[in-house]
Amino acid sequence: MGTRNPLFVAIAMSLAALAFTACANQNDESEDTVSIEGKYAGNFSGVEMEGLIPFFVEDTLSGKHAQYDHQHGTEREAYEAEAYWLRTTDETSWYDGESGEPLSEASRGQTFDYPNHPVTVTVEDTFEPEMQQLPKHVSWAPLFLPIIDAVSITVHPYRPEDYIHYQAPQSEDKYIYWLFGDTSSYDQEFMRQYAYSLYHEEQIELNLRFISDPDNQSAKLLGVDEYPAFIIIDHNGLVASSEDQTEVEAILMERMDIELFNGINH
Repeated sequence: MGTRNPLFVAIAMSLAALAFTACANQNDESEDTVSIEGKYAGNFSGVEMEGLIPFFVEDTLSGKHAQYDHQHGTEREAYEAEAYWLRTTDETSWYDGESGEPLSEASRGQTFDYPNHPVTVTVEDTFEPEMQQLPKHVSWAPLFLPIIDAVSITVHPYRPEDYIHYQAPQSEDKYIYWLFGDTSSYDQEFMRQYAYSLYHEEQIELNLRFISDPDNQSAKLLGVDEYPAFIIIDHNGLVASSEDQTEVEAILMERMDIELFNGINH
């Protein structure tokens, strides 16, 4: 019998929630409105504006996912993005994408779990999509973005893959490796030194994240409810997920085509 795969199970269970996408905001769809699928972007370089919500549609870096900018606002060439500030008013309708029911005003402040949260927005049919060339990642260029008025906002469930794509590295040969469990059982100093030498000798970046707290936010967002658990991602998304450390590291070694933590009991 194979090992339990905590992340694949969580992803499979969450897909059923998408069945409500078409009906959740149907009361606000008419010939005078259009729907836009996008993501709550979290924030734009720490900028917050009263009554405005950062709304990401797509860019030339990560496609339809609002991704964390690992380059921290450095200038980019030939970079384009479609994103907006959503303006909400007392007339804006809010819906739960899982149940299709209206969201109470009191619950709206707790609506978004994390950046890259799936959202469907209806706007007036005069809306025209605008893909802009920006000097930096969209999260660092808030003053360039237009403001659009939201007729309705439907908030869908946040899934493990949404968190993965937000955290994903932005280029090849870069990996994030979460180790959930008793961190005292690892030789963390050696493993970090190994990752450092891996980068300088092979130009492979391995970002190690040791987590022992059972209430850790990353564990919750990744759907991990039992430790130990081991998850590795790259720029395309999930690489491996298992409660078996040897299993995920074997997959990573095959992907990198290099021996990992060779000869060390970690």
